[in-house]
Formats: sequence, structure tokens, C-alpha cells
Amino acid sequence: MHEVACYTIFNIFANAIGLIGNLTTSINGIGTAGAWVLVGMIVPLTIYLVFVYKTHLTRFKYETNSLKKAEYE
Repeated sequence: MHEVACYTIFNIFANAIGLIGNLTTSINGIGTAGAWVLVGMIVPLTIYLVFVYKTHLTRFKYETNSLKKAEYE
């Protein structure tokens, strides 16, 4: 169940980014500059989200392991 939810969320974000990218590049007067602005906004956001997610996941695993060790002691 967890994998399906993660895949669905990833798919929604990918579709939203594709839609925004298509709309940005199709506006007359912007040309390819709109695509570069879009990439310049998405890449830092993606890096930020990866680091935040990995940090929270590491903390969660550490706290879970600490609680399991405390139960056995």
C-alpha cells in the first residue's frame, strides 16, 4: 500500500510539472527562457525536498531503533 501511495504522489507531481512546463514554453514572447526559468525553480526545490525527506527519514529510523532497544533493556 505504501508503494502505491508513493508512486501516485510522484506521478501527480510529475504530471503537474509537465503541465506547467508545457504551458510555460508555449507562451509567445517567452520562448525558451520560460523553460530555463522553470528548470531554475524546480531543481533547487527538488534538492531541498530530497534533503528534507532524507533527514526526516534518518531521524525516524534512529528514533524507532532507539525505542526498540529501550524495550529490550
